[in-house]
Amino acid sequence: AQQRQILNTIVDQYYGAFFDTLSANLDMPTTELQRHIDTGLFSIQKAHEFGFVDTLMYYESFKTHLENQFDKKPKFVGNSAYGKVNGADLGITATETVAVIYGVGSIIGGGEGLYRQGEFITSGGMSKAVRDAAENDDIKAIILRLDSPGGSGTASDIIWQEIMEARKKKPVIASISDVAASGGYYLAMAADTIIAHPHSLVGSIGIYAGKFSMGELYEKIGITGETVSRGRNAAMFSDATPFTPEQRQIMSDFLLEFYNDFVNKVAESRGMTPENAESLAKGRVWTGSEGKANGLVDELGDFSDAIRIAKEMSGIPLDDSVKLAIYPRLESYFERLFSSLPFAIDANIELPPLVKLPPHFRQMLLAMPHFQPGEPLFWEINTFETGQQ
Repeated sequence: AQQRQILNTIVDQYYGAFFDTLSANLDMPTTELQRHIDTGLFSIQKAHEFGFVDTLMYYESFKTHLENQFDKKPKFVGNSAYGKVNGADLGITATETVAVIYGVGSIIGGGEGLYRQGEFITSGGMSKAVRDAAENDDIKAIILRLDSPGGSGTASDIIWQEIMEARKKKPVIASISDVAASGGYYLAMAADTIIAHPHSLVGSIGIYAGKFSMGELYEKIGITGETVSRGRNAAMFSDATPFTPEQRQIMSDFLLEFYNDFVNKVAESRGMTPENAESLAKGRVWTGSEGKANGLVDELGDFSDAIRIAKEMSGIPLDDSVKLAIYPRLESYFERLFSSLPFAIDANIELPPLVKLPPHFRQMLLAMPHFQPGEPLFWEINTFETGQQ
């Protein structure tokens, strides 16, 4: 019942903001808007009739419309070309640099090579990104752009420690996108300042663990197995048996120790008493607005506000532009493809003979950083080396 109440509170806030924004921008009576929302689905023609869409036209007609509006044929620039535009060519110059470290996805333990944007956060990968930015004298501040529901407690603690070390050298700002919960908030609380959107999800200060007990299922489908172990609880995480009462107590003690440490770190980082931090914990999820009111968040805002605060904390004039150094570096499609293979690859590593491509062909592939998954690509290979006669 308590969790349902929390979820209803969050949904009410989301819906209220959505409804108010629609009502203000559409200039539509609230009763009429509510009726349309309750309908749920209607055609694009009805959307136009009701005022949700201004104009209906095909894309080619839209281009003609723009041509007529500006008295010349417009030139369209795609994302790839736009991303290559040098700010200096547009009169935008910057002398100082701010690092932006993306922490997106679940948090897991792992090495540096596993850390990729939008997939998961590894303890080794993100720790290295934070360390590299902290040790780079050209970087004046670090922004952690977080969107993570959490994950491994140990991995979160490793990254937390690296962020704490970085704070000794330069300002660190946590900018929360959609969510920084559990382990995600564990990372955020290590920063000097936490910024969240009013509808971000924050908190979830807690920890849980368990296992699937599959023994009865294995028995039903005829799978048998034997475990050889030494130590009464050495096999406590075996999925063939449930936890014994002793093992449940061991797990409970372990989780309580980590939980208390989590709560104490929240209290210390947010400048509140452990009792106050405990009242905000217990796994409770808060919106950004609630977090601002209860002390889990310092300021409500977006990424531009994070840049502003980074300037303020590092002594950069607010009117000055800054260069953004992005961590981790975005990988090309082929780098991501080859990194999933059971052997390492980069431009300087020779592959085993059976998977070695002709040099000119390999260089062609490595020179295609903007190739997208699913695009047709026709290869015609006339010869290849196998290393065998």
